[in-house]
Amino acid sequence: MGWIIETLSGVELFGQLQMAAVAAVLLALGAIAWRWRVRAAQAGSTDASTSQALNRVLLAADQPSSPVPAAPRPAATTPWGDAIRRLEAKRKSHVVGLIHYRGARHQGIGEEHLQDLLWTLRDAPADAPLDIILHSLGGYPASIQQIARVIKAHKGPTTVFVPYYAYQWSMLIALAADRVVMGEQAGFAFPQPLDNSLQVLVKNKGVRHVEDETLVRLHYARNMWRELRAFVQEVCSPGAAPLARHLFDPARMDTTPIGPAVAGRLGLAVSTDMPAEVIEIIEACQCYPSDEVEVKLGNQVRTSGGDKPTSLQQQSSSTSDRYGWCEPSCHLGVAPFLRRMQESRGSSVICVVHSASMHSELVDMTTAKDVLKALAAVDPDAPLDVVLHTPGGVSFHGWQIARALKAHRGRKTVFVPYFAWSAGTIIALAADEIVMGAHAALGPIDTQYNGVPVSAWVSVLKQKPRKKIEDATLFLGERSARLMRDDHAKAVDLMRGVYSRRDAERIAHTLNDGTLTHGYPITFQAARKLGLKVTNAMPDEPLQIVHEFRDPDMGYRSVIFCAG
Repeated sequence: MGWIIETLSGVELFGQLQMAAVAAVLLALGAIAWRWRVRAAQAGSTDASTSQALNRVLLAADQPSSPVPAAPRPAATTPWGDAIRRLEAKRKSHVVGLIHYRGARHQGIGEEHLQDLLWTLRDAPADAPLDIILHSLGGYPASIQQIARVIKAHKGPTTVFVPYYAYQWSMLIALAADRVVMGEQAGFAFPQPLDNSLQVLVKNKGVRHVEDETLVRLHYARNMWRELRAFVQEVCSPGAAPLARHLFDPARMDTTPIGPAVAGRLGLAVSTDMPAEVIEIIEACQCYPSDEVEVKLGNQVRTSGGDKPTSLQQQSSSTSDRYGWCEPSCHLGVAPFLRRMQESRGSSVICVVHSASMHSELVDMTTAKDVLKALAAVDPDAPLDVVLHTPGGVSFHGWQIARALKAHRGRKTVFVPYFAWSAGTIIALAADEIVMGAHAALGPIDTQYNGVPVSAWVSVLKQKPRKKIEDATLFLGERSARLMRDDHAKAVDLMRGVYSRRDAERIAHTLNDGTLTHGYPITFQAARKLGLKVTNAMPDEPLQIVHEFRDPDMGYRSVIFCAG
């Protein structure tokens, strides 16, 4: 049953599930769970307990996760506290951070955050400006909606800062603010309306031919999404009505980032004048993650055993530092090779290297954040080189990084010394030129559902009448067809201006239509035959940089960049 979550997460997987997508699919889990409940009843064995566990997950949306009220925090210095206080002084505002990372105990917004937000607002004047820093994977819909209502009801001006991403339901918080400030390449990801997908399924098969539980799930989905539409109308400004309609458009795919340009065109009051302190706060929270602090404020304490406050200097030698979470972006071991490459090519160099035990082992939210941060630090008109070594990863972040790379105005070259598969190939498509090692490989970019390409699910729709297809398979097939069209269009757009429209269409079709298996290695010769702009003039530095991280210590950063 593990593939159910993968199915609707929009994730390209290489052996592990990305927690970033889980919040997006709680409802979608229910849409196809009936197949396993039926099989469990027939088998009468192990699947029964799994199905019961799934139902407990689905029912959890109606249950509070923590009945314990939040306790007041003593005032003391935290790694992020100083930056928050400086931001408050600069903007004369009250600042609250909702900041989450993969691997932390709290990876989404829950009741604790709602309680802590209400607690801290007791100390803020009712008409004071309120700033929310949002860096979240999503969370519990009821808590998120209440936080959005708190922001909407605040009498003073409200601003939500989204430096890198706000996933799933957390986007509702941004919709409630008077103003949204996004990083230039930041992105929202909002779940797809499940009620529409189930309605299409029932229409295609006919109500008499679908299973009972499909109708049960449809009934629940209709109610939930009706409530969400009403909520968005409640908190959204009238000017953002086009954005609200876009969020509930059944043709929209949740794997496509909604950036500031699109959000602005759709009526959201958005700008990209991001204060440097916001970036500093995000970095501090990543370097010194805290299980004790739900909402980040300027007067909190982070303890590391006992009640004694710890200073920033004391925390520098804490467990998190030993795991490399605060490793410098310009790693001393690779800096000589990186600087030599920059000097010889007259370029800025960003390295994306994924390996076992590193901060990221594949393209994920941390990789995306660090790449966007590095891109913001380089001259946008200067040549840019990207050393790319990755097995792939989360498709949303692959597209987000690729679009950010495409937006760089200077000439862009991607160096692939060994491999850049799946989401890595998506990133490479944004380059003006791809330099491949002698035996390096790219790979297809089609999304996989449980190791099965989306084209395989679509093929069922082409071979059998819809009334003869199982509900779960039909659901997957319909979604896969939309996803294939969306990914194809995004790939063509990445190649715009570098490839002719005809060549871009052909390349995108070959990489995305499922003719090639997802693990098929596209060598230099195959890439050139396909029409990709590739050379094999690989300098020595990219090879040395990747080799330096072949057997790294735990937690080295996966994105390496040396400014200056």
